[in-house]
Amino acid sequence: MNKIDEVIKIESCPECHKTHSYKLEVTRCLIMGLMTENELLEKPSEKKLTRTFHCPNTQKDFEASFTLTETSMDRIEEVKVSGIVS
Repeated sequence: MNKIDEVIKIESCPECHKTHSYKLEVTRCLIMGLMTENELLEKPSEKKLTRTFHCPNTQKDFEASFTLTETSMDRIEEVKVSGIVS
């Protein structure tokens, strides 16, 4: 498994209507092996997730949905909100 940081932007916070960027800790399961022709041609699929975020202006929590991409060789296992960037 591989943990990487990714950043998402929420354009309009439901609490204060301002833009915030959040850092996500994404754990992906990398599947190693010989790739088939179909896997080489595979387009990434979208995985819709919902997480709880914290508005720095109102100090309230809110839920928001976002989309990350994955392939059959790079599956998303877990996503945690690890902090606010701006």
